[in-house]
Amino acid sequence: MYLQPDIVDDIRDSFEENSEIELKDFLLEEKYEALLEELKKEEMKWQTVGPANKRWYEKATEDSLSTGLVQECFRLFKSEPIFKLLTTFTGLKLSNVDIGKNDEKNDEQNDENTEETSAEDQARQSSCHGNVCRWSHGCYTLIHDNDPEASDMALDAWFFVDCHGWEEAFGGHTSYLAREEDEELLTIYPCSNSLALVYRDTDTVKFVKHINNRCKTSDNDAGSSSEKHSDRYYNIMYVATRHRDNYAYSSSNHAYSRH
Repeated sequence: MYLQPDIVDDIRDSFEENSEIELKDFLLEEKYEALLEELKKEEMKWQTVGPANKRWYEKATEDSLSTGLVQECFRLFKSEPIFKLLTTFTGLKLSNVDIGKNDEKNDEQNDENTEETSAEDQARQSSCHGNVCRWSHGCYTLIHDNDPEASDMALDAWFFVDCHGWEEAFGGHTSYLAREEDEELLTIYPCSNSLALVYRDTDTVKFVKHINNRCKTSDNDAGSSSEKHSDRYYNIMYVATRHRDNYAYSSSNHAYSRH
């Protein structure tokens, strides 16, 4: 559907105007259902990502990403064809981004590496990193000074799985804010089989709101006649970053900011 020329033009126009877009029903239904089934298997292993003063959620272990459909989708979302497709959708030249180098590093190591990296080295860097994540009660991320992505222009990509019945009151949504201010610019809500794209500048920061215990109650209470909702969700998330002096444009895109 999203490869039809008229739809591509509409996506491009919308993204150039808003610097963000949500593409629903991104995968074929049968592929999405197979991915969901595999993510729920006991064979999938998860590890906690911290420290707690910066973030708390789970990501798939390296062994869990070595085979199967999850690995296939993970590799697809960081492949050259996908980056060419995103270039078509967004107008950003992403096909030369160095992909995959940070996938095996945890965020704590990335924080340390950022503190040790010189400004000159940062200006030359252009990379993409990502993870397959699981979000449930107690998960969150915080805004912090040593965020390795904070000094770069970036395209955030979020693909969501198993968000059936997820409500805003549960938390787990991603908020984009103007730096040093409380003004909320944009909120990305989990939505099954949707791909959210956000292009942000260095004056924009983000965090994932704490998931509270409402996700474990509500229509999941015993005796409820309504259909049960998910008490957790998954996403495949990627961040493609470049220093702002080096970010290449192929159109008049502006990064998501207050302006």
